[in-house]
Amino acid sequence: MKALKKVLLDIIPVIVGVLIALFVNDLKQNKEDKDFIGQMLNSIDDEMQLNKEDFDSTLIAQQALIDTIKTYVYDEKVSIRDILVKEGIKVPLLKNSIWKSFNNSKIELIDFKLVSVLTEIEEQRVFMNMVINGINNFSSDYALVTESDKKILFIMRLEDLIDLEKQILGSFSEYQELRKI
Repeated sequence: MKALKKVLLDIIPVIVGVLIALFVNDLKQNKEDKDFIGQMLNSIDDEMQLNKEDFDSTLIAQQALIDTIKTYVYDEKVSIRDILVKEGIKVPLLKNSIWKSFNNSKIELIDFKLVSVLTEIEEQRVFMNMVINGINNFSSDYALVTESDKKILFIMRLEDLIDLEKQILGSFSEYQELRKI
């Protein structure tokens, strides 16, 4: 019995020491995770602000392109290519490299609502790229066309892109509201 007591008395400090070490390690890991999340979200905030500025300036340029097309919509001497050479076409580049890298690690540490909004933005980015590819293909296929119906169709495609960009801007605002930026 005395031997059992002695063993137990010898083991208790070891167990307490291990528990304290585990507790300290857990605190350290939680602090590191919190710091990591803070840095990542701050970087996403910065990237989001750059995206918003790019989208705002792009929307102005796209509206100017639509206005120019409308000016020449019934002018059979002016092709879609002529309009694009004169006005150019600007599309936003949705930067989300921070989110992509964050998405691959420790995603479970951030609020579900933030994850949902960031995932929605990524899905909108993929869809926007498909719409942009469609516009590029259309403008290539009909570059030399001067008929008004094709110009009107081109305007409609650009307006669809603008609507999508406004939805993405809404998602940016939703993200910023969740982050209270």
